Amino acid sequence: MAAAQATALITGASAGIGRELARVFAANGHPLALTARRKDRLDALAREIGTAYGVPVSVFAHDLEDPGAPVALHRAVTQAGIEVGILVNNAGFGTQGAFATSDRAREEALIAVNVLAPVKLAQLFLPAMLKRGSGRILNVASTAAFQPGPSMANYYASKAYWPAAGSVDTSLS
Repeated sequence: MAAAQATALITGASAGIGRELARVFAANGHPLALTARRKDRLDALAREIGTAYGVPVSVFAHDLEDPGAPVALHRAVTQAGIEVGILVNNAGFGTQGAFATSDRAREEALIAVNVLAPVKLAQLFLPAMLKRGSGRILNVASTAAFQPGPSMANYYASKAYWPAAGSVDTSLS
């Protein structure tokens, strides 16, 4: 009998890359914990994946723009008895336009989702991985991290955070 696959917690799972990552992890037998703002989309994806791949899928609707969302997500996942073996920090968004006239609240929200939430989630889930001696963290970045971004300065800077932070080996097994 094959060993049980680690549960993958995927942020930003309701659309785009996050949705596709969920399908890939499920196709490889991983149980899933999916999070994003839009519960209806998460529920639809959970039904699709459960039917197509037969893996357990749990849904946690949280908006990572909220500074308290990472802690609330960690609490909800833990209370559900889910042991996260793979954390996929995928949620993110960009803004466009001249930075000098951009909406400050929207720019701060971008930083919250693209930089602060992944840091907080890594800090919250990594200790259990270290204690178990196994786990992975995938921080989804972009080639935008390595080039200038006219009219998208804050987005490009946020994508440069992880490469600029240096190489961190979270491979524990």
